[in-house]
Amino acid sequence: MKKISLFYYSHHGNTRFLANHIADALGTVPKELSLKEEIPVKEFVRFLRETSLEEKKQRLILEDSPRIDESWDLIIVGSPVWAHTAAPEILGLLLNYLPRKIPIAVFYSHGGKPEGFLKEIRAMVPDNPVISHCGFQSPLMSTDVAGKRVREWIQECVAGYLYEK
Repeated sequence: MKKISLFYYSHHGNTRFLANHIADALGTVPKELSLKEEIPVKEFVRFLRETSLEEKKQRLILEDSPRIDESWDLIIVGSPVWAHTAAPEILGLLLNYLPRKIPIAVFYSHGGKPEGFLKEIRAMVPDNPVISHCGFQSPLMSTDVAGKRVREWIQECVAGYLYEK
């Protein structure tokens, strides 16, 4: 049995909707992340631009520290796109809790153009291969289409990767 974990953060429910479909398809339990100290949405862009990497690591501590070790086969991460990057909860996971070399698959929800999102993710975890990614524009606006598409993504990309390994 492959060791897979699914972590996500959802602000308006779009990413939660996707995470639940992925969890159902893989038979796993999704884990919604929260920070010990919330960063208000209005302060997020300033936090990204004006804070050093070390300060970000110190501030982005999760409420319930996930236990991830090198034996995991895949970590699936889901986030809304905020200012062309992931939500602070996902940044905290990537910067503070993800061991090097564990492959990740990334799904994200957005309301517009997510340019730069994957580049930011890859820059934060350069030693973790991103084996697959998929973006969804406003999935709650068309749940049938988004649900079908996320199931297809899991089957084609993520499940295929796990069976090949």
